[in-house]
Amino acid sequence: MRLALKFKNKLQFIDGTLTKPEETDPNFLAWEKCNTYVVAWLNLSLSSEISQSVIWNENAYDIWNDLKHIYHQGDIFRIVDLEEEMYTSKQGELSITAYFTKLRIIWEELETFLPIPSYVCGVECTCDLGVMRKYRKQRQLVRLLRGLNEEYGTVKSQIILMAPLPDVNAVFGMLTQQQRQFYSLDNGEPRALISSSDLIENEKHFQHQNANGYRGRGHSS
Repeated sequence: MRLALKFKNKLQFIDGTLTKPEETDPNFLAWEKCNTYVVAWLNLSLSSEISQSVIWNENAYDIWNDLKHIYHQGDIFRIVDLEEEMYTSKQGELSITAYFTKLRIIWEELETFLPIPSYVCGVECTCDLGVMRKYRKQRQLVRLLRGLNEEYGTVKSQIILMAPLPDVNAVFGMLTQQQRQFYSLDNGEPRALISSSDLIENEKHFQHQNANGYRGRGHSS
């Protein structure tokens, strides 16, 4: 729900940053209309039993806080379950894409429960929030690598030795390339491993792509 509200630029109605204006305020009617939409979205996303407990409330912020107060304990247990699932995840018989997608779903759900506040910096963010986000990305990368099958041992060691560590999305691209090489049957030649130089070139390529996309979106995060 947070992602949906963020996508519709309505997250401020539940986090308290956009408070209800006075009825004499020129923005009151616009606020009331948007608040009504958010209240409706919240109610429609709830089961009928839960919806009955908040249906009387006409303020989106109050509804969100009521639900958070009532079900916060359940969130804690869900967070523990997700973290346990993340730390025990192994590739096994999954393809690289399926394995990465499995972890990505866990990471996204954890992000909804434990979000890092947004920040606005330049290309090189040095604020505390940026550092926290960097640490989280590094942990995700380590979990991705730790769960890989033994056949990826060499490329995994090469990635770990890279300084700085590459972005997790860039590593996913490297691993899919390695997977294609594993299953290549061209000319019946032995399967080749990605060399360190290939890894560095791939990382530069992904960084270049990410930088272009970043500049295209602006500097807000």
